[in-house]
Amino acid sequence: MYANGTTLRYTNADHARVLREPIPQDIAVIPEIFMRIVVIVLLCLIVASLASALGFLLNDRGRGRRTATALSLRVGISIVLFVVLMAAYHFGFIQGKL
Repeated sequence: MYANGTTLRYTNADHARVLREPIPQDIAVIPEIFMRIVVIVLLCLIVASLASALGFLLNDRGRGRRTATALSLRVGISIVLFVVLMAAYHFGFIQGKL
């Protein structure tokens, strides 16, 4: 309520106008930046898992199971990355290329 006793009232036209207004560009960029960060982190995890598998292969000389575990982890992270990219494209977080 204002000092003069009146209240602010919204009409259906006000709500429709708000819904038609475009999203400001600085807010629209946030999902794209977030997706870039997610993709970069997942790619770094894939490379780290591949490097650790190489280290396990060299240290264990192929006799241990750590190499297979690290490579399985890499495949799992790759599948997660693929699913995240498909979901992000479906929901409009990415339009074309990152």
